[in-house]
Amino acid sequence: MLCKKCNKQVSLLDDRCPHCGNDFTKVDIEKRYIDIQKPKWIIDLENRWGDRSSLAQSFEDEEGDKRGWKEIKLNEIKEMVFANPFVEENQEYRGKTGETTFYYDKENMQVNAFVPHKKRKIIFCDGYLNYLFAVETIFKHRFYDKLTLLSKTLFDNKFSFPFEEISEVTDYEPDQDIIRNGFISSFETIAHELGHSCLDHIFTLRDNLDVSRNLERQADEFAASVIASSCFNDKLFSCHIKSCVAWAVVEKDGGIVEPGTHPLALERLKNAIRNNSELAGGLGLDENWVTKVFG
Repeated sequence: MLCKKCNKQVSLLDDRCPHCGNDFTKVDIEKRYIDIQKPKWIIDLENRWGDRSSLAQSFEDEEGDKRGWKEIKLNEIKEMVFANPFVEENQEYRGKTGETTFYYDKENMQVNAFVPHKKRKIIFCDGYLNYLFAVETIFKHRFYDKLTLLSKTLFDNKFSFPFEEISEVTDYEPDQDIIRNGFISSFETIAHELGHSCLDHIFTLRDNLDVSRNLERQADEFAASVIASSCFNDKLFSCHIKSCVAWAVVEKDGGIVEPGTHPLALERLKNAIRNNSELAGGLGLDENWVTKVFG
């Protein structure tokens, strides 16, 4: 979507244009952008909340309805991924994206997102989104010792994570900033799963563990390119790195030293830094930093 004032790419995540400072909250939703074809979820949102001044205010007013605002926001992030230049400007990817559906499984508390075998369909479980909120809470308040408690909770719950567990693990209720960053963290996950679809991994049997791990690496690289192609790449990368670090801590606490169908989290953290080296450099991160932190 494009800002009506400066004609540069913006997101519904923003109350203000990051390029020219245009205040989107002072005008109605339909007047904020040009060249926007409203998807059904935006129309439903407008019908539901009427003349609210901003999307942010709408979500704040709907705090009690966890199911409603999560689904709306995840679809917003999905739209950002699917409309990304890396995807849109590749005719083959664009075609496969058009065939790929997205389903938010709000009843599934498993910390998981996946593409079912032989289907162009991304399934994003509610437990994974709750996990991202918890990670953002820990990092925002620098409760790094809570990562160990998060690890224990995940293992004890067999990697199921209801929303209510967040405050129990972090001793803190997630605020609007944390919620926003949690959704932004989901961008890489959705891009990774879209990579499986665009790269035709959905048609590949995953009996061989080495094959499966290599497919995951390819999907990681696809997602890294999607992040790099976004005008919000610094924010997207920063949120993704926090999630990678948290997963590496979870595996270390759990004594996981052998990869399963996915590469180990520590390898994926290093690959994330390697695949987006310029963005990592802007944060002062390199592979030596990973070694220093994790040994």
